[in-house]
Amino acid sequence: MRPAREAEILRRLCRRGQGQVPVHLMVRLWRSIISAATSAQANVTVHIPDDIAENHEMRDMTRDYFAGLPLRRQPDSTRLIEEVAAPDIGVVMANSNWIAPLMKSQRLKVMGLLPVTGRREETPALLILGQANAEPSGDDQTLVASKGGSDIAVAPLWETKARNYSCISLSGFLDEKSPDVLRLQERDAGAVIVGRCPCPLEV
Repeated sequence: MRPAREAEILRRLCRRGQGQVPVHLMVRLWRSIISAATSAQANVTVHIPDDIAENHEMRDMTRDYFAGLPLRRQPDSTRLIEEVAAPDIGVVMANSNWIAPLMKSQRLKVMGLLPVTGRREETPALLILGQANAEPSGDDQTLVASKGGSDIAVAPLWETKARNYSCISLSGFLDEKSPDVLRLQERDAGAVIVGRCPCPLEV
């Protein structure tokens, strides 16, 4: 799976079909093709916790994005993170208890946001976890987990609580030496990057 490459292709297709094909339809068709190609190359299962499985809107959003791939239900985000191994994928609610187990496992990273259309400043409903290598797509977000939260020195795209942590989204494909990341670490030495992913398609 190459989320950055997929995002680049989707953006190009949406620009090419602007005004002719609705973006939501374009995304749905493209994701169906990608999911079919993925399942032909490997046995990929999408793991979801009970809180997503029991929420019709969240479950359907996941099922639409990973069209045709099997879903496996896990009791919670902690168990999900323990169970997901390459090439499988996990999906968690952005404001659920996912950061602590993710940092403990040190295997998975956030590699995508759902929904894939919307404004970059909007907090996503769901986060996609996996082991795909992060690559820049040209329009990206870097997610940092911190117990201190952001401050006036850092202007996040969005921020949400995830139990004892804050998940802070910074604009750009950043690394540990980026000024905004270092500013967060000045407040919280334990602040770490937990993922880099493409920004949503703005429609």
